[in-house]
Amino acid sequence: MDNDNKVAIIGDGFITELIVSASFKQLNINPYNFYIYSEDAPRLMELRGSYGVNVIKDLKNLSDIKSVLLALYPRQINKLLPEIKKFVAKDALVFSWIYGLNISELKKFFPTQPIIRGVFTPVVVSGHGVFSYYLGAVNSVEIKNFVESLLERLGKIIKVNSEDDIPELLEQLGLKVRAVKLTK
Repeated sequence: MDNDNKVAIIGDGFITELIVSASFKQLNINPYNFYIYSEDAPRLMELRGSYGVNVIKDLKNLSDIKSVLLALYPRQINKLLPEIKKFVAKDALVFSWIYGLNISELKKFFPTQPIIRGVFTPVVVSGHGVFSYYLGAVNSVEIKNFVESLLERLGKIIKVNSEDDIPELLEQLGLKVRAVKLTK
């Protein structure tokens, strides 16, 4: 299989399952292109059994994957980001779903990688949740198309022009964003 088609998802929560299930059922993406890492072995096996995805038991296996989605809980970042950064390829796309962690903080861990920030808002808008994303310094039409194809069946997509627009958008939807603090 071509490594460019592999997508690693770090995390095992709602966002991970939503992306994998929609991709598998609606987007006709081969579940074998997904590689999921979680510290929760039973949950990892549950996702594997339900969707046929691959599992990553060691973060070292990230080194040949060109798209890495970070779907971590804020409480996990201080432990996992320092480990993840050691193994993500220098040219891999990093797509962060970490709530409250902005691109400038992520650049401390992934200085050479293009970073996209996404936020999922589980509110009902036309029967769907809302996915907002910010491409940051990423100017690639190919990457924009990849992001939109991944998200289009999951809910309403809103591309924001500035990372500063994300808290404003969430406030309009009745939510507040808290900044996540990183420890050294």
